[in-house]
Amino acid sequence: MEKDGEQPAAAPVAAAKTGSAAGEPGRVKSPVQIQIPTTEERSSMLKSFTAYIIQVSDFGRSYQIERRFDDFAKLHAELVEVDPSLPSMPEKKMWASLDSSTVAERRPAFERILRHMLRSESIVMEKTQALWKFLDMPSPGVVAARYVFKSSQRASYVRQCSKLTDPKYEKEHAYRLAHETLIKTNLQLLTTEAASPGKQQKRPPAPEDSEPREPSQEARDAGAPSSPEGKASDEVPPLAPSSPTASASEAEAAALEMLRWAIANGGPAARRTFLDERGYGAMIGLLFRRGREAIEASKDGGKSAVPHPQIRTVLNALVKAEGDKYSQVFAEFLANGGVSLLASVKDITQKSQGFSEFLSKLLWISWDFETQRAFLSGAHDREALGLLSALFECPSRTARVCAGLLL
Repeated sequence: MEKDGEQPAAAPVAAAKTGSAAGEPGRVKSPVQIQIPTTEERSSMLKSFTAYIIQVSDFGRSYQIERRFDDFAKLHAELVEVDPSLPSMPEKKMWASLDSSTVAERRPAFERILRHMLRSESIVMEKTQALWKFLDMPSPGVVAARYVFKSSQRASYVRQCSKLTDPKYEKEHAYRLAHETLIKTNLQLLTTEAASPGKQQKRPPAPEDSEPREPSQEARDAGAPSSPEGKASDEVPPLAPSSPTASASEAEAAALEMLRWAIANGGPAARRTFLDERGYGAMIGLLFRRGREAIEASKDGGKSAVPHPQIRTVLNALVKAEGDKYSQVFAEFLANGGVSLLASVKDITQKSQGFSEFLSKLLWISWDFETQRAFLSGAHDREALGLLSALFECPSRTARVCAGLLL
């Protein structure tokens, strides 16, 4: 049916606070929710039956599908071996499908079964996509929902999920990237799961169900909505599978691109989720962590090291989207451990012109009364003054001038 749209040996980088999602992955709820609010009587050539109207929330956008008892029975039979803890089906009663007491018993039972399935990793990742076909979920929605699960296959889905920022998917499907579960999942990957980039990591083979197919077949296999003519819709093209081997830096790049898109396009709610999950501190911590790695790997003592361009695009998107409110964002970051984090990397600013200029500009564009108070508060005023002193000794004349103006 149609969708209704609606963070060196001398000074290690301080760990950034990343909130409940990054610290406690179990609290990330499923982005696909269902309920069966009502039923309707239907008639076929042979007999009448009850249609259960299922309301599906696909990362916040809702649509409806209709299923009858036999559809639920078939799905249950397919998946009970995949997850033996699946709740039992209600009893099948001959000639009672329209009985009000039977319908009243079955409707909540079907809701429990579907909600259990959506929480079951084995069912969500199951290769035939039986649940997703049942729910008429398009392929991009399947990929995004599977990526949320912290499973052995997550690395296989992160790059696929980032393809939603591609223009050919963006209009219809990228809205999922701004959902709170994907923002939390990307922050979790970047702060607690990402290994050192540059190391190649052996990943499990791409899921069997992600092999390339003709678009119309992919639409049918993923349970894409049917067209008015009753044919499988080709509206949702197949997402190319990830390669069996990829570096951690590729996964990091994919997660960063998804965050950039969410901040730039997801509106105030997406930015609030990012900030509530301490995403700003996570990005600053990651940027300086990558900077330290670049300095250690350089042959010029770090003089040529520059801030990671893709992490900067995430920060730039936030600056642009928040506008006049950005200084409040920065002041909140400083008040919640940001001064200590920046003070822990002052040695980087003394080696790299690029990093000293980045940090001085970061302070300069937000230097209002609220930021000054957060930066120079009694709890960490010595750290703050030490950071400004480090900028006075950095290799960049621009940064030294800026530090002088800040004082």
